[in-house]
Amino acid sequence: MKDYLSPNILKRSICVLLVFVCLFCFCSCSGNFTGNEESTIEEETTVKVMPEGVITMAYTSLDSINPFVITSVLNSSLISLVYQPLYQLDTGFMPERILVSQENIEGHSVRIELLSELMFSDSSTLTSADVVYSFNKAKSAPLYREALKNIEKCEQNGKYSVIFSLKQADVNVLNCLTFPIVKSGTADNENSVPVGSGYYKFIKKDLRLSLECNLLYMGDLPKIGTVRLYDITDTTSLMHLLDMGTIDTFYSDLSDGEAQRTYSGSTDIYLNNLVFLGLNKEHYRVSSTDIRRAVSFALDRQSITESAFLGHARATVLPFNTSWESIASSGFATSVPVATDLNSADTLLDTFSSGTNGKTIYFTLICSNSNSFMRNTCALIKEQLKKVNIEVDVKLLDETAFRNTLASGEYDMYLSEIKLTQNMDLSPFFDSKGAAAYGMTNSLSRLDECYYEYLSGTAELDTFLKEFYEEMPFIPICYRNGQLSYSRNITSAVISTERNLYANIAEWTLSK
Repeated sequence: MKDYLSPNILKRSICVLLVFVCLFCFCSCSGNFTGNEESTIEEETTVKVMPEGVITMAYTSLDSINPFVITSVLNSSLISLVYQPLYQLDTGFMPERILVSQENIEGHSVRIELLSELMFSDSSTLTSADVVYSFNKAKSAPLYREALKNIEKCEQNGKYSVIFSLKQADVNVLNCLTFPIVKSGTADNENSVPVGSGYYKFIKKDLRLSLECNLLYMGDLPKIGTVRLYDITDTTSLMHLLDMGTIDTFYSDLSDGEAQRTYSGSTDIYLNNLVFLGLNKEHYRVSSTDIRRAVSFALDRQSITESAFLGHARATVLPFNTSWESIASSGFATSVPVATDLNSADTLLDTFSSGTNGKTIYFTLICSNSNSFMRNTCALIKEQLKKVNIEVDVKLLDETAFRNTLASGEYDMYLSEIKLTQNMDLSPFFDSKGAAAYGMTNSLSRLDECYYEYLSGTAELDTFLKEFYEEMPFIPICYRNGQLSYSRNITSAVISTERNLYANIAEWTLSK
């Protein structure tokens, strides 16, 4: 009998065999994948892309763009876009760390620790050598030398640490460390374009200068990738250029006393510019503390800021900036009224048989005929003091005659403005050679000593403020503002400070 498989059995056998073959192959493949091959997961890297937004700002080719040489308001307004400081002041004039991880202040020494792994826009590392180089440049720079006059030197203390040595102790010294940090060796002459670490870097294409987003910036990039720079030589046309849409923003410090209205947006910038009445203590009429305080009580500072300064100022009775956070938190400062007080003025003047119902006191007030803000302030002072029987003879002089008259001492009072450094330094008043020390000789109290005790940290701020208020060696009137004007195409809120006009440019959005 012949052996054979039926067709059905043969088919089933072949199917079973194929199943075993497939299982064997699958297991073999699976074994090789899990045992002999490693899965690779690519690391996800963030690539920064040039933002698309474009705006136009004004600058002038008549001035340098080297921050240590710049003198114009136009070009200085660009500095914070390209260069970062160690510290930046906020809207309350308080220092915020920018390139710093920590600091230590001991007497006449300030040690600063830098953040590591900071990079300039050319991809080089920012180190203590760059800080020392930048300080040495800033020490003689027009924009920074006054603020740095109390800092004797800056030395390296390792790759990411520096030590500043002070001539005298200063509790507010960090406010002075706002000069731009540039790459060492890139700012040696007025034609240099220093390398920075800010939002943008200078680019020159086809002989035209612009700002291009710095893709190596350590934080989030702004939505505006390019800032075109529109070269102008006549600043009187700026408002017209803005309203016509030729430029998108510009800043004016209003030092000419002209505040122009705009169809676009604008915001006031709080400056550290103090407008004050200086008093000649050599003249018996103002040598008395009572008379000086009476003059202060009789002034309507709010009216002066609103009328003479068109609202671009903040009234003050005390010598420090009203926007300074330390003043806002001072118990004494917040208790002192700014409003005029004719009754208190009268009471003080009664001692001299003067005041509302007494004899007339005559003062000579001199002022530089420099701008309408100051001229209008003189007119209001004359009008306001007349209410307490003080007659003021106002003499408006050109700048040279004003300076000569100050030097000669032929005045009772003078109206002037001084730009104080951002550490709120009042030494121009208390130093015998200070820029605002005219008429301040023969002090009747220990006020100057008290001020330097405050600076050294051995006296409280309120202690000095009380002493000042009681003596009134000069009469603060207001702190003046600047103005940043901008296009309606900028649809987000605009936050600005004097040294950082475009503080929140990273958040700016543009209408399409």
